[in-house]
Amino acid sequence: MNIKALRAATAVFAAALFSMLLILAVFFEAAETGHECCGEDCPICAFIAQCESVVHSLGSGISFFVSVSVVSLILSVFYGNATIFQTASSPVADKVRMND
Repeated sequence: MNIKALRAATAVFAAALFSMLLILAVFFEAAETGHECCGEDCPICAFIAQCESVVHSLGSGISFFVSVSVVSLILSVFYGNATIFQTASSPVADKVRMND
């Protein structure tokens, strides 16, 4: 596996991990909102506060990051190694040696 593919796989894994973290934090917060609080030192309330901080800190930049990741993933799946972004090849670009 070359370095470029390894970096791309790492970026996709990191994006999936951050997205999953955000989704699970939101689901936990929604599920435990109406819990029976045991007082000032409630561990569930403390964890809900941590989840809210994760949602607020990641929520501002994650929407842009996820949208760019999804668009790039869709383009790479549909186009693969297509040459839509490359210029036309020429003998100079292909480094063809022309002997007479």
